[in-house]
Amino acid sequence: GMGSITASPVIADVNGDGAPEVLVAARGLGLLDRHGRDLYGWPRRIGGPIASTPAIAKVPGNGTVIYVGSDDDRLYALSFEGKPQAGFPFQTSGDIFSSPLLMDLNHDGVDEVVFGSDDGCVHAIDRQGRPVPGWPFRTGGFVSASPVPVATKGDAMVAVGSWDGELYLIDPDGHDLPGWPRPAGFPVWGSAAVADIDGDGVPEIMAAAQELHAFRVDGSPLDGFPVPLGGYAVASPAVGDIDGDGNLEVVVCSDRIYAFRADGQSVEGFPVDTDAYFWASPVLVDVDGDGHPEIVAGDFKGRLWAIGRRGAVLRGYPRQIGRKITAAPAAVDIDGDSFLELVVATADGRVIAMPTECPDDAASAPWPTFLHGRNNVTGAHAGHRLRRKEGIQGARRRGPRSPAEAPVILSKAKLLDRTDSSRMGSQSDTDRIFDVRLRPGLPAPFSPIEILLEGLDGVRHRGMLYYTVDGRVHPSPLLREGDGYFALVQPLPPLKRIKFNFKVRADAGEFRVPAEGDFTFRVGIPGIRMERGHC
Repeated sequence: GMGSITASPVIADVNGDGAPEVLVAARGLGLLDRHGRDLYGWPRRIGGPIASTPAIAKVPGNGTVIYVGSDDDRLYALSFEGKPQAGFPFQTSGDIFSSPLLMDLNHDGVDEVVFGSDDGCVHAIDRQGRPVPGWPFRTGGFVSASPVPVATKGDAMVAVGSWDGELYLIDPDGHDLPGWPRPAGFPVWGSAAVADIDGDGVPEIMAAAQELHAFRVDGSPLDGFPVPLGGYAVASPAVGDIDGDGNLEVVVCSDRIYAFRADGQSVEGFPVDTDAYFWASPVLVDVDGDGHPEIVAGDFKGRLWAIGRRGAVLRGYPRQIGRKITAAPAAVDIDGDSFLELVVATADGRVIAMPTECPDDAASAPWPTFLHGRNNVTGAHAGHRLRRKEGIQGARRRGPRSPAEAPVILSKAKLLDRTDSSRMGSQSDTDRIFDVRLRPGLPAPFSPIEILLEGLDGVRHRGMLYYTVDGRVHPSPLLREGDGYFALVQPLPPLKRIKFNFKVRADAGEFRVPAEGDFTFRVGIPGIRMERGHC
């Protein structure tokens, strides 16, 4: 099977047969036809696991080209037949979780490929895999966010956040714009949203982390922003008129579902507490056909929610459709009935199509896909029809687990000297460094590994977890779960032995690890028994 799906599905006519296919990224790239079956020659393995949502380009004389980043530090470009394009894969020095943006930077009529990497850079390359002059643009941290275009009366620009806690606005030549970067106060994992929410004719740039920020193009904050969130936001914001007042609202999902007006005030009935965390970005779709779009988002318990005006949960929702949902759904008419379906991918490898009463028009679905679809498909209409949707549900469901896949057993953790953490970022008096070793024979964890931390005092989380694999540092936000906090370790390559050095970093004195005594944590792979360890 495809394994855990964390990238959003992309729907487009990839093979030129007049009907769209469903492109799914996980262990490799999968391409499903209208019956939910693999197209001939698919899925394809391209390197490491994939968390990057692919981008699809229709190139004159060259057919369809699929661009996607991988956990092996490379950006790949493949034809529909799976043939690598000349000049690819493009090598970086860090994992690529960022989704590629196809954008004409130099006004030559041909899109360049812009994407972030955990090497701290925003790269821009041409269709032959050559760096665009002036690029890459270097930030001070990982760039897991996807770049988004910002169009004004002048040249188009690129907005992107970084783990250095800054939001950047970059010109086509790879330089900072005046007034930028702007501080977000916390690492920025999710991508920005761009829309004119105050109605002045110029778009604003919204980005979420521990707070929701809204900046004008000149770098000044919009009045009323930033606004605090109750939990760190991994998901990207969505923008649309959700209450029918003729104005745009900004929707953010983290520990709850939030909706804000252009002045930073909450929309009536929000936030909505669902007793679950949201990793997946929301979409805005008129699910029940009442003329007002609902907020549709999947949570960490595998439920799909539809939230209407005043925060009301739509009848028939939430729907339990998987173990976990970490990818944004896509709203497309896949059966040709002029109404949209919701295509949802789950962490247990399922791809599901659900009917709605939403007409296939822009007004009814103001934000129908991840990042509004801006960086998913170019040169082709993403709304072509799949004539039938049966067979898509469960088509990628993972089979029974092999008896050889032994449970994850956690050995006794060893508290390391603080000086060993210098390579893992800034330190504070509350840093604790642990050396965690898993026994040999661990199955290849293509699903994200979960780490649950317990026994931590503090009312709100403002912590980050940093872990190293083969000497490379990776960050993950700590998310609240009951009395503890959990974090996800990204999919790893198959190894006989896996070693984690990780630390919990306290911020603003709100998050503390006990200086003495037992500190309880659990490490495991979803679907496999989890064992406890103490330090």
